[in-house]
Amino acid sequence: GIVSGTLNLNTGTNQSLRQLTLSGTLGGTDEFTVSNQFLWTSGNLASGTNALNIPPGAAFITTNNVDRDISRPLRVGGSATIRNGRFFNGTLGVLDILPGAVADLGADLYFSGGRVTNAGTFTKSGGTNTSDFYAPWINTGTLDIQAGTMFFRNPSTNFGTINIATPATLHSTGSPFLLGAGTVFTGSGTLRFSSGGQARFAAPVNFGTLQVFFEGSSSAAGDFAVRND
Repeated sequence: GIVSGTLNLNTGTNQSLRQLTLSGTLGGTDEFTVSNQFLWTSGNLASGTNALNIPPGAAFITTNNVDRDISRPLRVGGSATIRNGRFFNGTLGVLDILPGAVADLGADLYFSGGRVTNAGTFTKSGGTNTSDFYAPWINTGTLDIQAGTMFFRNPSTNFGTINIATPATLHSTGSPFLLGAGTVFTGSGTLRFSSGGQARFAAPVNFGTLQVFFEGSSSAAGDFAVRND
């Protein structure tokens, strides 16, 4: 299907589509499942409690450097390829990377509102500047930062694996970053806390070979040990 204007569906059923190309507004109370490819060139996913689902084997792709709005759950069980643009999301706007799914952020990004949950593999493979997330992150899978700087600017939580390659950076600023049980850090890049950013240790954490910086008014909370091997 192609949506270039405004389409609101309120039939009470799950709308099954093989392909969806969106350059307008898709809304209503119905749930949507796209079995092959969701190509998002521009436009908005309007407010709704029911999700747009990308099941295993299907692909979610963004093109064009434009503003977008996620105001309903977007659940990716297949693959996501995200390029450029800005996301201004509603409170129901969840980008949900499910177990077994893979997401690739190949450029710098601005993501505001809603939240990101990753139980699959989320890779920042491109972009030499910053990707700003003004939305809470919850990572229980693998976050792989290969390029540029990824900012967490809202309270975020990790129970999974975070790899930060050289010369990439993960920067937590202005909000707490909870490091819970299951947290594993790999890579030799940079982890930075600044301007009110706080590392909250809920379990033992080994930063490995990362370069870790606490700057300005940043802090650490919880029981932790510092060791220089």
